[in-house]
Amino acid sequence: MFIAAVATAALMSASAANAASLLFNFNLADSYVHVLENNTLCLGSCALSASLALPLPTDLAIDEGQSATFDFAKFHVNGGLGLGSAVLEAALAFTTPSLDVADTYGNAFYARAGTFRHPGLLGGVLTWDDSPQYFTTANGGAFSVTFNNIAGFTPGGDAKGSVTIHVDSAGAVPEPAAWAMMIAGFGLAGATLRRQRALAA
Repeated sequence: MFIAAVATAALMSASAANAASLLFNFNLADSYVHVLENNTLCLGSCALSASLALPLPTDLAIDEGQSATFDFAKFHVNGGLGLGSAVLEAALAFTTPSLDVADTYGNAFYARAGTFRHPGLLGGVLTWDDSPQYFTTANGGAFSVTFNNIAGFTPGGDAKGSVTIHVDSAGAVPEPAAWAMMIAGFGLAGATLRRQRALAA
């Protein structure tokens, strides 16, 4: 009975120790934003270009039940007067936690009125597919990645796109003290068992 109680207490101590947050770092080599197709009807250029909004966050810790939003992409439309449409592809790759890439396609429709000397306005919408996307970590954590849609007007020819990561569960990670208690508990249980066998002999 005593052995079972010690072992149960050790296991409960270990399982009760949960991580308060998930830590995120991003793989820049496998993260990207690409313009796959761009059509314009424009006096001038009105061509759309896209790239990562560097630097991306490092050691981003998000508590369980919380979200973090950060700039992920930046867009530029050359000067001109007219309309444009584009198909884009984006990917956000992780080094921590080690998981598949969050990737998606998007469709953009925009209007541009401005030149190099007179930046003017950029307006339009960008809608991403497959968002949010859900992931599960090796230790049972769960989170989602949302590529946020864009709609509205901005001065000049530049705009930014953001990503939101929401942590549903941080997963169970025994703390060092819990590991030590669990090991000590099993050690004590083993010692007690050997002692009882010796007395019985």
